[in-house]
Formats: sequence, structure tokens, C-alpha cells
Amino acid sequence: MKKNVILLALSLCVFLLWGQNSLSEYSFSYSVNTYLEITDGISLGSETTDDEYFVNPGNTSGGPTTVGLGFPIGFDFQFAGHNFDKVGINANGWISLGDSSTGPNAINMKSTNPGNHSPLSSVIAIIPDEVLVARIAGFTRNLQAQAGSSIRMKQQGTAPHREFIVQWKNYRRLGNTEDSFNFQVCLKEQGMQVCTRYQLMQPSSPCTGQIGLRAAPATTASNFANRTTLAGWANSEAGTTASKSASLTDENYPEPGATFTWTPVMAVPGPNIYIQMQGNDAVISWDPINTDENGFIPEYYDLYCNDCSTASDDFSLLVRVPHHQTTYTHTGVGLSASHMMYRVKAVRLSD
Repeated sequence: MKKNVILLALSLCVFLLWGQNSLSEYSFSYSVNTYLEITDGISLGSETTDDEYFVNPGNTSGGPTTVGLGFPIGFDFQFAGHNFDKVGINANGWISLGDSSTGPNAINMKSTNPGNHSPLSSVIAIIPDEVLVARIAGFTRNLQAQAGSSIRMKQQGTAPHREFIVQWKNYRRLGNTEDSFNFQVCLKEQGMQVCTRYQLMQPSSPCTGQIGLRAAPATTASNFANRTTLAGWANSEAGTTASKSASLTDENYPEPGATFTWTPVMAVPGPNIYIQMQGNDAVISWDPINTDENGFIPEYYDLYCNDCSTASDDFSLLVRVPHHQTTYTHTGVGLSASHMMYRVKAVRLSD
């Protein structure tokens, strides 16, 4: 009798996933490229900028307001499974992604104090659109402008290879006149990649700053991908908590042109999935996915399972199988579960 219950649940509850990606699923790569400083585009703030938010095109001087229309990215950018088309900028080295479909407050940069210095680990309710907690840190701490400082943003290139760049030039820590931090945050249309790029990163004394990505949920800093650099910037490691930071000293600093790149798992739904019980084993199979209209060619299939009662409960990764394999046997499931739901994603990890 138990086998019949399982078979019914499997037959009715199997479906394919095209939903929000966990940022921990993004792949990371390090490279050294020519750092191309932008000298045009839109200039924000001044040489006295300190803590300002930039959330409205009508106010390029910035201010304390944390919500607003946002600046257009210039293309739809998918991040953690959600489409964004606006951006907000904070002088302390980070940007926030926004969605114009959510209404006039497409950008929401609210953060816990001192969250505007640590956006990746900030925990705050953003109601009703918590996806607006999506943010990217280039090198975030309590920064301020000085003589020769600027923040610029620019969209460049042609579809489907457009880029949106935000650049901090000659910024410093609060009160540290001998600092000079120069870096960019870049959103790439091709592959929906996020890059942080570094030129001269000169501290007058050792310091740290947050580098990485953050997405919903907003009330817990659990969906993140960040980097630590105690082993050197060329050998950075993934942070174990959202509050982890990159270390910057006169001996531990990025090579000019150093680039951190995060690439999302690309996924498309498949047409059909099938379940067959063989004793207590569930044999899951699906139609192969070879390509789509955008030339997507998967490298793997990820199979997720959920032994809870509803599809809204968390799914956990059961197995990753190579693309040529379109079947998997979940052994012994009939002995341990009264029902089971599965999801399948076709994924591609490389560019």
C-alpha cells in the first residue's frame, strides 16, 4: 500500500524548475585584464560625497533617500532568477538592483545601521518586494570622496554584449587621506555575469571590505556569494558567512586589472518527465534538452527532491548527472518517504 501512495505522489507532483537560483550556485573565476577607466557616462556626487545614496535620475548629487525610481541599466539583467532593469548606487562601494515593474520605488536600498557599509550582511524587512534586497559590493566599507574622486556609471556595447558599469575613482576610508581605491562593478548582458574589477587599491593602513553578491531573502543574510583574500587576491576563497570581508594591505592587494567574475547557472525547462516505481526504487527519466532558441546547450541536469507536503517547501539537490544521462534511480525511497516531489533543471556552468 505504501508503494501505491508514493507512486501517486510522484506522478502528480513532478515538475520542472525555472525559479530563483541560489547565489551559491554561481560559478566564480579570477582573471587579470586591462582596466579600462570610464571618463564619460553619468557623473554622480562630487569630491565631498560621503555616504550618499543615488536612487533618482533627477538627483545626481545623491542624498539620504534609500528608495526611488532608480537609474536604467539599459537591458534586462537576470540575477538570482529575477529580472532587473534599474540600479541604485551607494557611495560606500555597492549597488542595488531594481525592477521597474514593482512601481515608482523600483529601488530599495534600506539597510541596517551600519548596513550601508556592509550591504551583503544587512538584515532588514523590505516589504512587499524583498527581491529588491539584491545588491552587489565592489569594495564596501565606510568610504568617502576626496580631491580627484568621482563616481561614474555607463552602459556601453551593443546587444547582446552590452555592459553596465559603475566606477569609483580615488575613494578613501573616512578620514584616511592617503588611501586611494579604484574599482568597478560591471553587469554583463552576455551570460548575465557580474564582475568586480580593480585598479590601484592603495590603503594607508590594513583594512577590509565586503566583495560579492546578495539576494533575497531580505530578513536573513543566507543567499550570498562573497570572497575573502587572506590567501591573496589571486587566490581568494568563498566566504562562509555574508559578513566575511576581503583583506587589503600594502602586501596583500589586487594586481591592476584583477577581475572577480560570478556566472549564474543557466537553466531551461524540459518538455516531459516520467516516474516509474520498481519495488521501493523510483526511476526518474526526462526528455533530453539539446538547445533552445538562444543556443543554450546544457552541460548537466540537476535533480532536486522534496519529501515535504507542498511544493513551496525547500528542495534539496539530490544528484547532478551529465547531459547525456536522462534517467536516475532514487533507490530505497519507498522505504523512507510517504511521498516525494522532484524538480529537474538543465544547467550550464561555463560561459
